[in-house]
Amino acid sequence: MTARDLHRTCIAETGTIREALQVIDAAATTVALITSPDRVLQGLLTDGDIRRALLAGAALDDPALPFATKTPSTVSAGSPRALVLDLLRARHLTVVPEVDEGGRLVGLHTLFDVVGSEPLPNVAVIMAGGKGTRLGELTRDRPKPLMTVAGRTILEWIILNLVGDGIREIYVSVNYLAEQIEEHLGD
Repeated sequence: MTARDLHRTCIAETGTIREALQVIDAAATTVALITSPDRVLQGLLTDGDIRRALLAGAALDDPALPFATKTPSTVSAGSPRALVLDLLRARHLTVVPEVDEGGRLVGLHTLFDVVGSEPLPNVAVIMAGGKGTRLGELTRDRPKPLMTVAGRTILEWIILNLVGDGIREIYVSVNYLAEQIEEHLGD
């Protein structure tokens, strides 16, 4: 999301429910981001939060912040696409704000932006045939590309990043314990 588009999703911490609805409508997102004057994220207000507030008797001119999530799930500035996607999937979210070390809003990732990358004409080749001897016993009966890191195999992390960047045609070169990799990936 560009800086201009990001600005369209924000309201001031003194903003009203009406302003939040206007932002959600104009930006075509499902959220309004509530920020302080120095762009520190104060809260995230979804269209569902607004619906629940109105059903509970809130008026359109009431302040929006009391109905917002004050500590929404966020990612650090520069987070890789795979991490953003994992967070979106794990928490059943459609958007996640990106903040810097001071909590200032620097971006907004939407599920569509993360999953909907433009396909590139590039072809990727992943070299996954080594024995992984430096890992000793860990790779005696299992190839290094199938070692699990943060809930996924190394090979899955590589493929997820490539696909997230628009690469759709991927070849995996195998040798050591090739049948395990082939079984894990399929065709």
